[in-house]
Amino acid sequence: MQGRQRVAPRTREYGEALEQLVFTELRASNDYLKPDWTMCYWRSLTKFEVDFVVERRGSRMLAIEVKSTETLSKRDVRGLIAFGEEAIPCRRIVVCEEKRRRLTEEGIEVWPVEQFFKSLWNREFDSAA
Repeated sequence: MQGRQRVAPRTREYGEALEQLVFTELRASNDYLKPDWTMCYWRSLTKFEVDFVVERRGSRMLAIEVKSTETLSKRDVRGLIAFGEEAIPCRRIVVCEEKRRRLTEEGIEVWPVEQFFKSLWNREFDSAA
């Protein structure tokens, strides 16, 4: 809509575009696969944020943060840490451009973008896992 042909990596616009892409895929998979998720975002009184909180009755809540970085830092997961401290137990995920899927010492799952999308469309996030 802005008439851009390309968005340069490691810019604010790139990060916003990646977040919008994840949102679009979450909504599309919900519409096509019908897991009947409800989605919202979360912000604490101390201004920590989580991009997407996904819930479905009978399933474990997902808290998803999107970062356009290849090297995740502790600062990048502060919102998910705060959410985990304030909310009911949930699965916390960062979708980013790291090359390998891993688990942080705080118990946060780090997912490369492409692997996240494949798992999303393969219904890996539908279950209470």
